[in-house]
Amino acid sequence: MQKLSAFEARKFFDELDYLEPETVRQVRGDDVSDFEVIQELTLKVLKETDAPFIDFYVFEDVVHVLNDLEPDVEVLQGTTPEQIWYALDQIKILRQKPYEFSHEVKEYIKYIFKEEGFLFLPPQVFGVTPSYEQARALAVTGPFPINDETELGAQGIKYARIREYLLTKQN
Repeated sequence: MQKLSAFEARKFFDELDYLEPETVRQVRGDDVSDFEVIQELTLKVLKETDAPFIDFYVFEDVVHVLNDLEPDVEVLQGTTPEQIWYALDQIKILRQKPYEFSHEVKEYIKYIFKEEGFLFLPPQVFGVTPSYEQARALAVTGPFPINDETELGAQGIKYARIREYLLTKQN
């Protein structure tokens, strides 16, 4: 089989019912990295199954891969609110079928955000809340510099850090 470009290979993989690492290597060539194989398999799981939306271990691994981090599927590694936010945005783009997050995955997301001191949660999963709106408004419109000694100021800074992370991922 002739080696396909990453774009051509992804279209081919989307048409398959099942994808194995050997298939990725055969289609993309022997020089494809192990992480690129993991990325292709993760995209297939994300697009074709509900596992990332049901099992928080799978969700965490998907978050890592979408953030270009190699997951260790044997252990719970943890992640950051910024990485989760970015992954949620990517999932919305990549997933064509409807999906809903399980209670287990929602609790995992809540835990990560609460551990980092967030009082708001990602609206992609939990909807827009007043605490999210206030933090977002402060981070976007100021006044600047944001006073981190107030609760609202601290949340505005946290939202600004998410925005900064999203901008770095776009480049």
